[in-house]
Amino acid sequence: MKALKVANLTEENDIIIVHHTSDDDENIENVVTDTEQDIESSEELKEEEEEIYMSEFESDEMTMATTIQKLRAISKAVNFPQNRILAFANFCSSAKVKPLRPIRDQATRWSATFNMLERAVYLRTPIDLWTRSNVKYEKLRLSDKEWDMAEFLLRFLRPFTIINTLIQGTSKASLQETWVKYEEMFDCLEVTKTALEGLEHISTWLQDIQEAIQAIWKKLSKYYTKTDRPFTFVDATLLHPALKLQFMKKSGYGDDKIKQYEDQA
Repeated sequence: MKALKVANLTEENDIIIVHHTSDDDENIENVVTDTEQDIESSEELKEEEEEIYMSEFESDEMTMATTIQKLRAISKAVNFPQNRILAFANFCSSAKVKPLRPIRDQATRWSATFNMLERAVYLRTPIDLWTRSNVKYEKLRLSDKEWDMAEFLLRFLRPFTIINTLIQGTSKASLQETWVKYEEMFDCLEVTKTALEGLEHISTWLQDIQEAIQAIWKKLSKYYTKTDRPFTFVDATLLHPALKLQFMKKSGYGDDKIKQYEDQA
């Protein structure tokens, strides 16, 4: 996200999310309407939020950063107050899609940006209808190019999200998966990197993606090299019935390196 020049979220933002929204996967039809007192007490906050939504996008330049910022603002706006939640439900009905609420990005939850993108891409038509329903949402409207950016990032992040989810499991051993998952992540980066290098023309936002790939590669390498130390990761891999030395051979490790790991184990 830093390489894509996307502004950081803060933990304070997460507190606001918890206060103003219910569970991310809640169906809009099941939302209970606020009382009149709740709505009146939130008028001042709504006015402040409106200023935020409209002031974040002074530039017309289409970048990955502005696309993410727009989706963050849309997800924030649609989820509060109640009249916007119910209005968005009507747009979902018009678009004949399941009436779900956009998921807000968070600073402290793994894969939060991916979850926001996945839900937003699914709700693309209702979001487009909603942003065109009022002139004050004009700066939040996403062009086809920006939606393409969102879908690209969604597909790019999916393998990493799957790995994030797998390593959060606690019902079975997963230490032996360390090497395997690192290899998979490097492979994903290599595929995308090669595809981008094969393009005749690289737009600015794709150049940002290339920088992001380099940043991810550097970060992964920093920790991947630590798995070279005996004995935990090596033993967990070599002792696993489905991996053993065969995993290293398939991954292209040299005979000397494999012999070294075997001797250490």
